[in-house]
Amino acid sequence: MRELLVDNGIQVQQELQKLIAGKIEDAFYYIHKTPLVIPSKTNDVNVEYCTTNNIEVVSAFNMGGTIVANTGDIDIAIFKYNGWNIGKDFLSYLRYNLSKFIPNIKIDGNDLIADNKYKIVSHASINLGSGFIYTVIHISMNPNIEQIQNICSKPMVKIPKGLSDYGFTKYNIITLISGFDINI
Repeated sequence: MRELLVDNGIQVQQELQKLIAGKIEDAFYYIHKTPLVIPSKTNDVNVEYCTTNNIEVVSAFNMGGTIVANTGDIDIAIFKYNGWNIGKDFLSYLRYNLSKFIPNIKIDGNDLIADNKYKIVSHASINLGSGFIYTVIHISMNPNIEQIQNICSKPMVKIPKGLSDYGFTKYNIITLISGFDINI
């Protein structure tokens, strides 16, 4: 898995569009340098708040709720042929490895939940046709709950918590995710 070195969400969006258009198998992660919002299909985002606070709002394939990434959060994008829902396997891999350090960690739908109530990782996948699957995995390192509440007009269903709250650094997580075999 490669690191995508970008400064903003527009550059990530351009990379995603290139891979989708070319149906290119690839996997990369990127670390958010600034906060970023990817609205859900219902567009439940307070754009005025984002503009006032210099928070970038980027349209992308979003298969679930609004994604609010804070500085330091890690996102993973995987493009693969074969119809395999790699996101569930990735959550299982993370749950197994993080369970040594985080109490009561479990998979709840498309999310990894810690302490039976905090969302620390989420994923979603979409079939782009001909068995070409795009999976995105969002890893919260240090979410800003107040900021999320100001951005999203819908109330949070699951409370986010960062892996930094459990003593993990982005380098710990990058080492961990690099150990996941994607076979690309």
